[in-house]
Amino acid sequence: MLSLKTVALVSPMFVCGMYIIFFYKNFFKENKAKSMLLFLVLTGFVFSFTIAVNQTGQYLFYSYLAPLYYSCLLLLAPFFYLYIKHLITEWKSLKSNVFHFIPAILFFVVSIMVFGFLNNDERVFYMTELNKGTLDYSGIYLFLHYIFIANKFVFSLQIIVYFILIRRQLRYNKELLNTLFSSKSRYQLNWLHVFSFVFLIGGLNGLIINLMPTEMVNMESNNLSVSLIAFSLFFIIIEKIGNWQESLSETIAQKDIEISSGLTEKTTSLSKLIKQIDIYLTDKEAYKNPDLDIWHLAKAVFSNRTYVSKAINSERGMSFNTYINKIRIEQLLKRLNVMESSDINLQSLISEHGFNSQSTFYRCFRLYTGKTPNEFILTIKKSADLNK
Repeated sequence: MLSLKTVALVSPMFVCGMYIIFFYKNFFKENKAKSMLLFLVLTGFVFSFTIAVNQTGQYLFYSYLAPLYYSCLLLLAPFFYLYIKHLITEWKSLKSNVFHFIPAILFFVVSIMVFGFLNNDERVFYMTELNKGTLDYSGIYLFLHYIFIANKFVFSLQIIVYFILIRRQLRYNKELLNTLFSSKSRYQLNWLHVFSFVFLIGGLNGLIINLMPTEMVNMESNNLSVSLIAFSLFFIIIEKIGNWQESLSETIAQKDIEISSGLTEKTTSLSKLIKQIDIYLTDKEAYKNPDLDIWHLAKAVFSNRTYVSKAINSERGMSFNTYINKIRIEQLLKRLNVMESSDINLQSLISEHGFNSQSTFYRCFRLYTGKTPNEFILTIKKSADLNK
């Protein structure tokens, strides 16, 4: 029977390795976000491999891998952030993202230089005594200790800074969706809202484990075993959902290209454009389309996404999503006011007016009427009874 130690050591490498083997061919072809996911998984593989080498007592080999350990630790947060960022925004250039990797590069170079002063016997002695917790920190060993502490300090800063950056990206994603889609469930990234907190808690836990006395952080104490298994679960979930997640940035780029290829530039004023939009949405009943997005609307009025969004914001003072849902509620209210209360089928009306989410409908209805649908229907019924 496999021991907890064996499972803990092997599981992160197995999870990350299988993902790389089966999916790497499609990543770079599909989008940059999944490229970042690939690099995140690859970093997790190398990081867990270095831990496995150390915990199995291959100290000489680990001393040569230590620079990879230091750098991979400082690459986990940047790659997770860049995966989320490029799900939402378009990739500009490598140059605009390279600063995220500077800490990892610096620790990699410095640790290689310092370890280069040690011969093989000194490397084995250093790693052996370090894992026993009996190392005398003096000379070159003291400098290595400073590198270790500095690495953990930078990692702790990264966890906090990248958590804040991730939360900002997710807020921006919510704002962006409001300008593009009438139904935004495909790109809401709710799972990443949860995972951002998992990332924060997991990172802080990893920091605590790393700062424990070395003799406490071994496979026999189970502290590291539990952390490695949790690390594996993190990658299992993010690989599964992350590979499925559609990229908003890719969708925007693709739809912008599609619409621009069939249109000529027009100089319609914003006031005229919003009238065309109103006519198309109400007279043509385009609001009934649950998958209506800003590109569909722009194509219908022979304009582009940016100009349509500007017209709605300027002339109606609201986002695309809010504007469409307002029209849906207005049209639904007109139907309710001319229907007999006994004939009202709320579920049918919700779907007929373009809502594919009951929660969205109830929220919008209360926002624009100050009442729940049932309260509003009851008001209609009372009014009808009084008029009899």
